[in-house]
This record gives sequence, C-alpha cells and structure tokens, in this order.
Amino acid sequence: MNNEISYRIRPAIISDATVMAQININSWKSTYAGLIAQTFLDAMNNEHYVTKWQNILDVRNDVHRCVFVAEVENTVVGYVTAGRAIKEHSEYPAELSALYLLSEFHGLGIGKALFLSAVRELDHRGYESFALYVLKDNVIGRSFYDRYSPDEIIDKQITIEGAVYCDLLYGWYSIKNVLQLHTSP
Repeated sequence: MNNEISYRIRPAIISDATVMAQININSWKSTYAGLIAQTFLDAMNNEHYVTKWQNILDVRNDVHRCVFVAEVENTVVGYVTAGRAIKEHSEYPAELSALYLLSEFHGLGIGKALFLSAVRELDHRGYESFALYVLKDNVIGRSFYDRYSPDEIIDKQITIEGAVYCDLLYGWYSIKNVLQLHTSP
C-alpha cells in the first residue's frame, strides 16, 4: 500500500456498529497481546461489542459524545470517539476515549485525521482542554500521541479483570493550540 491513499472521515451511524465492534476487538487483540491478560482478550465477544457500539451510536443515549469513522473505498477502517470526560479529571472536562485503526492503515495520515476531527469537534462544542488515556506499555499508541505534544503525562493505575496496569493520562490544556500546531492552513 502506498502513502497516497484516498479516505474520508465522517460521523458514525448505527449501521457502523458491527464493523466498529470488529475493529475494536481486532485492535485490542493485536495491540494488547502480551500487554494485558490473554484470557481477557480471548473473551472479547463480538455480540457484546456490537450492542455496545449500537448503544453508543444511538445519539439519544449520549448527546455529549461524538464518533467519527474513517473509510477507505467505502469500508470503515478506523474510528475515534470523544466528548464529555468519562473519567474524573477536573482540569480536563473533555476526553478522547478511543481511537482505533486497522494496522494495515497505520502511517497513512488516517489516524491523524481521526484525531484532529475529534479535537475539532470538541472545540466546536466549547471545550477548552482534553485528555486521553493510553496504556503505558502501548509503545505504538504513545508514539502516536507524543507527536501532538501533550502538556502533561500522568501515571494512573487501571484494573482490567482484576489485574492492575499502568495507564498514562495525556492532557492538553488548549484545544485551540493543538489545532493551530497540527492543522494545515
């Protein structure tokens, strides 16, 4: 695959739930293999995640969240979701809660487009700052987010299926600064 790929970013709709569930599961299994308990990864259930994404994409359930998908040749290859903070961190009222892209589409600018689409939407909704969490051992994810020069990185602990892991909070004090530094005129 070359670096000249055509893609589009659009708001997600309920009919995207099935493919988003597959991306969710496949991304977790490839990204977190060897980093979190394999029993948890093996237990990820497609039916559960389809229902989860249908509920998320039903705007009546959460008007504070935005979800965008990336399409290549009319096929969804990634997604991002952001909105009002899910986790408590008072200095960051907004949170980018997920960004997943099929691995064969890494390095083509699609992840950046998803990230900036979510950040723009947070700005449009009046948020001034935002945060996200990335597993400390997720070197690829950390490398991606480090490019956007977070204002702070804080160690946090999370528990998944009884096991404790180190999660990193990446925080940006100014959404406008992120957009000015990383958006072409």
